[in-house]
Amino acid sequence: MRLTKTDYLHWRDCRHNAWWRMNAPDLYHARPPSAFEQTIIDAGDEVEALAGRLFLRGSGLLRDDVAVARADVDGRRAVLLGSAFATDTLATTCDILAWNGAAYDLYVVKASTNGADKAAKDELYVQRRSRASRATA
Repeated sequence: MRLTKTDYLHWRDCRHNAWWRMNAPDLYHARPPSAFEQTIIDAGDEVEALAGRLFLRGSGLLRDDVAVARADVDGRRAVLLGSAFATDTLATTCDILAWNGAAYDLYVVKASTNGADKAAKDELYVQRRSRASRATA
């Protein structure tokens, strides 16, 4: 079983919800998204497409195409959009990877209607480790 960022965020929000999502996905996804949920999904897709246009040379990869993403990174492709990477236990999809000449910069695209909640979103998506745990990592 692979763990994704979305799985992790579900777990941080509600461990029981995350368990059902990962262990009984047929029950978890038994009902279709509500009109409100679908609107959020559609808006996110639109924002991601607009952000991708800022990087015109993007490859626009299929999200599950791990082998192609790895080959593009190895070949130092300038910009990758929606690239998937995975190990036996972890998986992630990067919204935008842009080669800066020395390494890839990772851009995460999120839709928002106001900037006032930036600190709250930072706390949701940024997991900080203490200096002691970094020294042993």
